[in-house]
Amino acid sequence: MNKNSIRIKLNSFDSDLLQNDFEQLYVKLQVLLNTLSKINFISQSIKKSIVVALPLPKKKRIFCVLRSPHVNKDSREHFEIRTYRRLIIITYISSNSIFLSYILDIIRKHEFQPGVSCRFFKIEP
Repeated sequence: MNKNSIRIKLNSFDSDLLQNDFEQLYVKLQVLLNTLSKINFISQSIKKSIVVALPLPKKKRIFCVLRSPHVNKDSREHFEIRTYRRLIIITYISSNSIFLSYILDIIRKHEFQPGVSCRFFKIEP
């Protein structure tokens, strides 16, 4: 049996928007796993599946801009862009593509708030 995993990476400039979307998506995935584990034809692979939620470190980019183009080089302004990130890893043992299609449907149908981006990857051994 192959151990496959799906990684869902969420990025945003606003930590509150990211946290709300992250919690909603995580709850939807937990509900999906609970309902699919009750169905007999997929239950063996679903019961052994694991959902892990990880906060990733934020990225901070700092820019320095001169206020005056002519003189006063000491007068500068600093701007920063912070990117907050979350990662969800779903590890499952299955050769059945039905489970994968259910997970991808949930990700596609989830309405992310404006300002939150989502990327997902399927990792095979």
